[in-house]
Amino acid sequence: MRQNQQIYAIKEISKAKVVAKRAIKQVMNERNILANLNHPFIGNTHYAFQDRDTLFLVTDFASGGDLRSYLNRKVPFTEEQTKFIIANLLVTLEYLHSQKVIHKDIKPENITFCQSGYIKLVDFGAARKSRSYNRFDSTGTPTYMAP
Repeated sequence: MRQNQQIYAIKEISKAKVVAKRAIKQVMNERNILANLNHPFIGNTHYAFQDRDTLFLVTDFASGGDLRSYLNRKVPFTEEQTKFIIANLLVTLEYLHSQKVIHKDIKPENITFCQSGYIKLVDFGAARKSRSYNRFDSTGTPTYMAP
């Protein structure tokens, strides 16, 4: 962004794919949840706009890649690095829960890193506002879900 010299990421979402997957509600839910969150360890949404074919979410940019890519390199984290990442994630989850938001899809691909090494939790497509009727819904990526 030229006005403030800030670099953002843009998530492009094809409207045709959203309709084909019957995911309109999911996309709107993600946008609405992110519009009400603001935390340094979350890929916060700053702008949302659309053209005829595509929806765009302008979010914080995390230049350090995601946790899965680090794990695939098979270079182990030190105990201190692991504690730091887990502490970041716990602080993020405390914030989300204080806002009555349940992420429901925490996995290595959704934990990204800033240049400074702090995390940014992303992909709130499966996130839900906590309600008495949805606390025990099973939503998320099957590979990472408990049996």
